Amino acid sequence: MAEPEHEAPLEAVETPDTPTKPDAPKKRETAKQPKKPARKTHKTAHASPAAKTQSLNVAAVPKSPAATPAWERPVLMGLSALLVLVLLYNVIAVTGISSVLRPKIAEALEAAKPSHIELVSVVDSGCTDCFDISDAVTALKSANVQVESEQSVAFDSEQGKALISQYSIARIPTLIVTGETDRLETDFEQQGDALVFSAPQAPYTDPQTGERKGLVQLILIENRACVKCFSLLGMSTQLSQLVKVTGLTRLDYRDAQDVIGQYGISKLPAMVISSAIGEYPAVAPQLAATPGTRKLEDGSYVVQSPNPPFFDIETQSVLGLVKLTLLDDKSCESCYNVSLHKRVLPSFGVQVGEEELVDISSSKGKALLVQYNITAVPTILLDKEAQRYPTLMAIWSQVGAAAEDGTLVFTRASSMGAYKDLSTGDIIGG
Repeated sequence: MAEPEHEAPLEAVETPDTPTKPDAPKKRETAKQPKKPARKTHKTAHASPAAKTQSLNVAAVPKSPAATPAWERPVLMGLSALLVLVLLYNVIAVTGISSVLRPKIAEALEAAKPSHIELVSVVDSGCTDCFDISDAVTALKSANVQVESEQSVAFDSEQGKALISQYSIARIPTLIVTGETDRLETDFEQQGDALVFSAPQAPYTDPQTGERKGLVQLILIENRACVKCFSLLGMSTQLSQLVKVTGLTRLDYRDAQDVIGQYGISKLPAMVISSAIGEYPAVAPQLAATPGTRKLEDGSYVVQSPNPPFFDIETQSVLGLVKLTLLDDKSCESCYNVSLHKRVLPSFGVQVGEEELVDISSSKGKALLVQYNITAVPTILLDKEAQRYPTLMAIWSQVGAAAEDGTLVFTRASSMGAYKDLSTGDIIGG
């Protein structure tokens, strides 16, 4: 491969065929300076010596900072102005936000300060069953407050009477709050310069009379010989969970003839609830809507057995004890077990007082088939006392019929399992 030829410095090359440009003398002055050693370069077929000379001269002269193109100057001035506007806007915005937040921050700091209050409890120390005002005190102290003073005053003391008069207090115990009360969030009533806890739940004391209200008395009257009669003890237990029951008196009806006459009681068990129940507005309306309950003029309530069995005072007999007759066919081994009915009846509240199993092959069984027009067995018969059970009667038309004498006859044997059709002798189902 041939060695590359050495070229003379481009400044010394003369190109007589190329027209001399006006600045040629400047190039010759440059050529008079001491020459640098020549560099080895490859020949370029496409660039003429003159072109190379121009490129080298341009690269050798540094660009002056002042040589900014004229078209760039307006752009730079616009950007500078925009930057100034943005900075000015930020200053204004921050100043505006500060002016809005400053009072709100002050308000928040003020709200965070505890309210300085004084507490006075007005109580009836003799009423151990009355509402416990300490619960209200504890709840108030859990708020953002600082209690400066706290005292308890007897309602019948001179100070207590003065406070009752000053703040129109109608129920004892109560709690009086004074001081910085404007920021307290409570359901207390504003009375002058104070917040007053004016509606304690019963029991409470009437400060004018000293009478203790909301102490409920119950009188339960029963026929203790009727072990299957409906019981009202469960109702008395429920009431004790809702109201303050301070006494339950249980009497046998033989020892309660005066109470029975006073309250017009006709069936047992029965319960008399004293008029103090009226102090419980959430309970009294529900009690009035209970079946077998009536309200008397004095505000008391009388509850008579809402469900059978019960003892009828006029007839001196127990009503609602049902006689159950199980009518079976012992020859039908695949028929359903008639005793299954005994498991179903209690779900309707039915109390069976007497039970009898009768086969259709017996003389009594044959008589029953004819008397009640029975066409399918097994089945059951319930005497007329069963009609005293409203839950049972609500569905009986779907599963049976009522005879003229009031006996209920079960006719929907298909719902229980396999049975015999007496008109054909066929076994259906199973």
